[in-house]
Amino acid sequence: MLFVFAILLCPTMIFASIAGDWSGIVVLPQQRLHFVLHVTGSDTDLRATADSPDQGGYGYPVDLITISGQTLSFRMDALSVFFIGRVNGDQIAGTFKQRGFSVPLTISRSSASPDPNRQNSIIGTWSGILAFPQQKLHFVLHITGSNTDLHATADSPDQGGYGYSVESISISGQTLTFQMNALAVNFTGQVKGNQIAGNFNQNGFSVPLTLNYIGQ
Repeated sequence: MLFVFAILLCPTMIFASIAGDWSGIVVLPQQRLHFVLHVTGSDTDLRATADSPDQGGYGYPVDLITISGQTLSFRMDALSVFFIGRVNGDQIAGTFKQRGFSVPLTISRSSASPDPNRQNSIIGTWSGILAFPQQKLHFVLHITGSNTDLHATADSPDQGGYGYSVESISISGQTLTFQMNALAVNFTGQVKGNQIAGNFNQNGFSVPLTLNYIGQ
């Protein structure tokens, strides 16, 4: 599958304030699981996918997502998931239900405060949005290894693409760089806490990209 971030000949998409990446932790009786919601579209035509990074699951379809006033609700039919919550600034607090379980869940925009357990390691899953003139595309980077021996793969959930090879990735001081040779992609960014801010380049296009840490 070709991983192309090209300018499409379609009307400019208008994104609602709710659009973006939201993350939180589902606290079940025997485990705690990170949950990430990627929201796109306008208030009247929202779309979304969801990730469960602790379980290695990304891009799960959200079958229906709506907002009415300050109330956001969504459902994921294949996983028997339903959520309803109230939007309050950069947080959405509500109830997560799945197969008879019902637990509180608060999701926050992904620029949340740093994880104190992560310390200075770059290892983990990072997510951001590539804002091209005619479209916005989620980009997810999975980094493994150690700071002196990094490895990575990348996903483009909006295009249904997962596990793309990152041929080289390294960090020097606070500067992270990676290349995806087969896709003519390169990125250089500055690590600051829970964010990596830099420029994404592909086939002559260059756009800013800020990656937010969303968990291991």
